[in-house]
Amino acid sequence: MTQSRVLATSLFADIVGYTDLMQRDEASAMEKLDQFKSSLEREIPKHGGEIIQYFGDGCLALFSSAFEAISCARKLQQQWGLVDKLPVRIGVHLGDVIRKDDNVYGDSVNVASRIESMGIPNSILLSDSIRNSIKNHPELRFQLLGNFEFKNVSEPIAVYALDTDHLEIPDPASVTGKLAVKAKKRSTRLRRFGIVALIIVAILAYDYFEENSKSKETKEIASSIAVLPFTNLSQDTDQDYLTAGFTSEVNHQLSKIESLSVVSQTITQQLVSQQKSSPEIAEELDVNYILEGTIKSAGERTRLITNLTRMTDNKLIWSEEFDLSEINLIDAQIQVSTG
Repeated sequence: MTQSRVLATSLFADIVGYTDLMQRDEASAMEKLDQFKSSLEREIPKHGGEIIQYFGDGCLALFSSAFEAISCARKLQQQWGLVDKLPVRIGVHLGDVIRKDDNVYGDSVNVASRIESMGIPNSILLSDSIRNSIKNHPELRFQLLGNFEFKNVSEPIAVYALDTDHLEIPDPASVTGKLAVKAKKRSTRLRRFGIVALIIVAILAYDYFEENSKSKETKEIASSIAVLPFTNLSQDTDQDYLTAGFTSEVNHQLSKIESLSVVSQTITQQLVSQQKSSPEIAEELDVNYILEGTIKSAGERTRLITNLTRMTDNKLIWSEEFDLSEINLIDAQIQVSTG
């Protein structure tokens, strides 16, 4: 019996809803499983990977290169999403694994499995260790979903969705999977954040960014905006998942406004990490507007302040404060629908 520890990229993939399909139409389910395995066995070796084990409708593979693992995942999702119409989700993580004979073990494998469980059909989710390894490839774009706590994993892990090739992006406020109990208790707060994001975008769309804008502040249709990462003012760094998830949700909702060009969240985050000011970011990105804000949690209360600045004259044209603890989900949904 031989045993070794190596740094490797673990890739998990499985067919979403396979059990239900098997109960409804066994022949169709078996056909899809054959397509699934055929694609894996064709593409994984091309990218220097190795299939370790099948788990019913799931598969674990290892790669020596994080970039090749992501390239393989992209190729597979193109095949499954566009040709085979297979609802597959993929999770990828980089870390130490223990190889013993023909099997692999270790926290890295478990993390990849848990990240994969958060996915939706036609999505590729990855950990921060993967993103850090491949972030210098300009053709790859990422959307931060937040920091998540997983069962039997000691530290929260930042999870990203690959935002390339028409892949699907999970809603950060609705993410489910093999999360720790504490993380599941956050779901109500995250749903409230999602509703607040919708309210903010509805207000901005109606007053500033749509062609029928009634605002006296803007005589032209806003052409471009950058959403800066919201700042966590709480002493508890565990609240970073709130700010990341909220920023991602606002960015996603703004991108639905046809008359507005929204800068990629990844690009904006890179500029902020370089300690650049809002005017510097606006100039470099050539945007008309900057949306930024702060989030502060104390006990069960969470306050959120948002500011919209017109960068052509550096004028604050809209600001609003929300108390998340006072947001009623049903009332908020009505407020969004009625403008």
